[in-house]
Amino acid sequence: MYHPPGIRQKEELRAKYGFSMTDRIITTFGFASVGRGHFEVLAQLAPLLQSDPRIKVQLILSGNFLNELGKNIVHSNIHDIARDYHIGPQVTLVPDFISDLEVLNRMWISDIGFLYMGQHTLSSSSAASFFVSARLPLVVTASCHFDHLRRGVIRTGDFSLPMFCRTIWETLHDQPLLNKLRTDHEIGYQQFVWPNFGQNYLDVYKKAI
Repeated sequence: MYHPPGIRQKEELRAKYGFSMTDRIITTFGFASVGRGHFEVLAQLAPLLQSDPRIKVQLILSGNFLNELGKNIVHSNIHDIARDYHIGPQVTLVPDFISDLEVLNRMWISDIGFLYMGQHTLSSSSAASFFVSARLPLVVTASCHFDHLRRGVIRTGDFSLPMFCRTIWETLHDQPLLNKLRTDHEIGYQQFVWPNFGQNYLDVYKKAI
């Protein structure tokens, strides 16, 4: 279970992780892999970041021991994009494994998250549960990889990377929508967190007998 810190601790956590209270933080999380939008989304957002130094991108992307090459490619591209667009101070790459609590805290201090998948899959996103627990509004693609998400998300109509990035940017600037998505996450979290989730099954079982 994750209980978000009090609002007074938000400033402390932001300072701890290198952010200020005036920053607007876009965050993604997962194993660094080519094709997951980890550097591709950053490349699309880079010109927009140049227009507003308050907007920061936080990439929590540790390596997968089964895909060391993918990690190196992703991390290298992120560094290159930050350098070429002169947005280094706006890009925070967390390249190593960190505790689940730190992941959740880093998400909780953020304004919006994203998970990109450019195709349908036979699996569901495990990273998505962190965004739900942190009550962080999330933008995803139309991939069935995210079909298990019911609340707190914005789905793009297809796999278009420019549309996906435009949706991130526009949602980031829509505070009423962000507030609603956070509230939706809270509702969903309370439904599925233990022991509430178990109680739901027990209630169904009692009705059945």
